[in-house]
Amino acid sequence: AADRGELQSAAGRRAQLERMLADPRARGGVHALVRDWLGVFDNALATKSAGVLDGTPEDLPASAETSFDRTVDHHLLARGDGLMSLLSSPTTFADASLAPVLGLSPSDAPQELDTEIRRGLITHPLVVAAHSKEDGASPFVLGAFINEAILCRPIAPPPPVLPDPEHQEGETLRQKLEALTQEPACQACHAQIGPPGFALLPFDPIGRYHPEDGAGRPCDTRGTIEVDAA
Repeated sequence: AADRGELQSAAGRRAQLERMLADPRARGGVHALVRDWLGVFDNALATKSAGVLDGTPEDLPASAETSFDRTVDHHLLARGDGLMSLLSSPTTFADASLAPVLGLSPSDAPQELDTEIRRGLITHPLVVAAHSKEDGASPFVLGAFINEAILCRPIAPPPPVLPDPEHQEGETLRQKLEALTQEPACQACHAQIGPPGFALLPFDPIGRYHPEDGAGRPCDTRGTIEVDAA
């Protein structure tokens, strides 16, 4: 194609790109691109604590991988959508092992998510697990991930010594974390990390949705993300 001068025009380049993407070998490259973008380098579902994994099938990690890959295939290869579709899509795939985690019924066909709860790959179990601790909610880890991977805003590592504020009895996890990071030196980063992280507060380490905390209090997911005009 280059020898024939076909790469000199946008139409010629597009034709060659479409030809290469139609090759079965392209599928692995597309999967690798999305996994690298969303930080899914390993399947972290199997590494969660025994309490988190209690009652889940042994093949849940493999099931989540299949769902992730099928979602990528559906949008980028079958439909030709852009990468943004992977962040906003209400569509997913869930077999008998994954469906209970997503609150769906098993099906081999594409399914519609409850978009009041989740949409796109950000809330997919494979992605949530990659950016969550072994046990409990991980709003700061997830918030840093959203900033770095989606908003392209690097987040500095935490200081070697963390503040040790006094906590009031009955505080929620969010209240404790906000007290921990209220100092101006912490807020330089946590003003950015907090809002997207707290938005994902209801998701446990394998991506299940819990609208209330362990004490039965509604999760406070309110927040505003400040985006640079540039």
